[in-house]
Amino acid sequence: MLSPSDTRIAASEHREVPMLCRPPNQCASGLERHGEVRNSRPSLFGLGRIGGRSYPSELTEEIVLAGRRVTLRPIHDRDQARYDDFLSRVEPEDLRFRFGSALGEVPRSELARMTDVDYDREMAFVAATQVDGGSWEIVGDVRSHADPYGSRSEFSIVVRSDVQRLGLGRALLRKLIAYCRARRVRLLYGLVAPSNAGMLGLARELGFEVDHVPGGGTVVVSIDLRRDPKPSLAQDRAVEGETESAKLRAS
Repeated sequence: MLSPSDTRIAASEHREVPMLCRPPNQCASGLERHGEVRNSRPSLFGLGRIGGRSYPSELTEEIVLAGRRVTLRPIHDRDQARYDDFLSRVEPEDLRFRFGSALGEVPRSELARMTDVDYDREMAFVAATQVDGGSWEIVGDVRSHADPYGSRSEFSIVVRSDVQRLGLGRALLRKLIAYCRARRVRLLYGLVAPSNAGMLGLARELGFEVDHVPGGGTVVVSIDLRRDPKPSLAQDRAVEGETESAKLRAS
């Protein structure tokens, strides 16, 4: 965990960048270049309450990527079996990017920790799709964990290897950014392996600053959430369409 004082100011840019005070828990996966939100509507899954806490079903939304309907929702403690299956279908290289090493069988206690989150301090959004027979499977995961003051939050992300490059990583990370901004988190950051070109490209695309840590073992990507949000892909295309229409009217 980083303490509130473990930051540095990039003198040339006057911005806050988290310092590393522990070995990197590499956060990432090789990620996508295309896709946009087509439709958004509630999908409650009938998950109900978690212990004494209400499940935040209002954060659920449905999107379409490459003709495939995907539900983005907060993780639930009943997702243990789905999450275990999800991790088993992620390629070893992507697991190393996410966890810093390849995983064997994940202990049940660890699965419980990863699926039963404290929504006051952390958030995990999963991407779920429906398969034959009506069951659901998890194909992506993004999560963040805030410091004790709630002002900074570290994120990690992984997308199942067989559904990468469809825009799912972008959709998950954008959802997390919007959530953290609404929670008044000041700084969102992640630790990325220098060889993870896909994650670094996605981070730059979404407005993250990229800082190479001396020694070459880790790259820190961070975004100041007090800045105006970066337009979504759909908004970008709408602006492009308006510009083209204006050109046609003027010609």
